[in-house]
Amino acid sequence: MTEPLQEPALDSSDQGPSKALVRRDMAILILLALPLIFWRLGSYSVVNGDEALYHSVAANMVESGDWVRLEFEGQHRPYDTFMNAPTQYWARGILISAIGSNPWSMRLWSALCGLLAILVTRAYVQDLAGRRAGLLAGLCLLFCVQFVFLHGARTGELDAAVCLLCVCLARSFGTALFSGKSFVRHHVLLAVLATIKLPIVIVPILAELVVFATNAQTRSRFKSYALSGCAIVPLALVWHLTQAGAYWDDFRKAASTMAAEASGAQGLALHSGGPFENLVFYAKAALFGAFPQVLLFIPALIWAAFSRVGGQRQLQWRICASFALSVWVFFCLVSKRYPWYVLPSYPFLCAMTGAYLVQLSSKRIAWQGALVVACVASLALWLRVDIREFDPFRTTASRVPMLTEWWQPAWTTPWIGAGVCALVGFGGLLVFARVAPGRGPKAVAWVLLLSLLPLAGARGLAALGHTDYRSQMDRLADKLERSREAGTQISFPVRVGEPGTFK
Repeated sequence: MTEPLQEPALDSSDQGPSKALVRRDMAILILLALPLIFWRLGSYSVVNGDEALYHSVAANMVESGDWVRLEFEGQHRPYDTFMNAPTQYWARGILISAIGSNPWSMRLWSALCGLLAILVTRAYVQDLAGRRAGLLAGLCLLFCVQFVFLHGARTGELDAAVCLLCVCLARSFGTALFSGKSFVRHHVLLAVLATIKLPIVIVPILAELVVFATNAQTRSRFKSYALSGCAIVPLALVWHLTQAGAYWDDFRKAASTMAAEASGAQGLALHSGGPFENLVFYAKAALFGAFPQVLLFIPALIWAAFSRVGGQRQLQWRICASFALSVWVFFCLVSKRYPWYVLPSYPFLCAMTGAYLVQLSSKRIAWQGALVVACVASLALWLRVDIREFDPFRTTASRVPMLTEWWQPAWTTPWIGAGVCALVGFGGLLVFARVAPGRGPKAVAWVLLLSLLPLAGARGLAALGHTDYRSQMDRLADKLERSREAGTQISFPVRVGEPGTFK
């Protein structure tokens, strides 16, 4: 067996949290997730076209008994066959067989994956930074509106499962790297990811190769990593090779489409102006979708990538940062873009945020930390994001106007107001740190928590007020069914609404 690398050590105050405290933290996250993710999960109409497509394909599998051919309304789906199959369809088919074809079976798999992603993120961060950091990381992810509502845990797509597998991969990679054990389990997880969304496999592989390339102490483990990867690759590609043999022409078309999207050849049609424009697009989506905790993502990322936390724990955090950055780099280089593509980075960004908050509260306040706290709190006060009016169920996620505005008081401009608030907060924190050095760090952490988490939670709770949404198509179907039952003559054609609208 390969000689293990040194295991990362936690601070003595965070070593060996009791099982009771761990269970309590898990219970807190689960109890909060029950309303945010599961309450009235089946009460609203189809939100996104993808969830309807995935559910219909799985329902056809159950009805036809053919679990190896993906069909939607009688037509073969070659792109999904090679890029987004088969595991998610089989999981949905099992749910349909168990509880019937309904909105619950359409969304329950995503909801369970979302909950598990939160719990695994908590455990991942606890291993690296202690129990408190793990709980805060889980709360940050749970209160992320985009992760829950926009192509996430409450809608029936595959992104929540991708988030779960990515954070599991980061954890298994670090475990194998430092324990000296085989990478087989890690590569089996990669194979599972390939059978859910094949292109995204590039992201963890890129992150792991960056770790090997930039850290000399890990290179002795690369041979074991590469050998186990080569052994598992055939397992990962069994489905795709079998389908390619059965539908060769369709395989060529799907591969050509994917290559065009990756190379930017479809840039004009997909509104992509290059990597920088994609970066701006995803940054705006994250600002809206993860506000206000998004304000801490960059400081936390810098801390994880460059701070000296000691020993191998520093390398573990760089692995976490590499996974987050690889998601953004990959999708900034791909011409096809949708706001939910960066969702797999959120568990890692939230992980670093939770650890960063604990780090701020555990040592004497430095001027850099005070400046970050003051700026973040000021931005949280001055930036305005829809809460009461935002309905995540009425509009498909690709069309949500993810707009963030400034508070516009009559007596000043937003930039001046935000700057003055940041300076006043910065000075106040420095004075407080000098007057009460023992309580200063904890006060800093509380300022951030009281500025961010309640607002983040309020956004999620406000969105739940729209779970009674019924689309125009559903209302029309109900009306026609009532007319049929009453024996009323129905005149055709039936006017549905604006041509080309999804609802």
